[in-house]
Amino acid sequence: TRANDFVIVDEKLYLLCSDSYTIQVYDVNTLKNVNTIKLDEVGYYNSIKISKDKTTGILTNITSKELVLFDVKSDKVIQKLPVSVNVHNVVITGK
Repeated sequence: TRANDFVIVDEKLYLLCSDSYTIQVYDVNTLKNVNTIKLDEVGYYNSIKISKDKTTGILTNITSKELVLFDVKSDKVIQKLPVSVNVHNVVITGK
């Protein structure tokens, strides 16, 4: 599995793997895989960001014109947001 991007939130590492349409979740202390978040097999997921309050993950998909949101606590996809253009990256601002 090839990783496209990653983020660390508290004790978890989220590894975005576009070729397998998954986010592999690892415990940073043991380096063991603790969960796998399955994504729709559409487009090319290229970027993962975490909200400032560390509750929501945001995935960009450069070919499917949508953003995917997942809950950091439950490690589950919670929403897909259609957008009018392909999004390569997002920047989170604010508090």
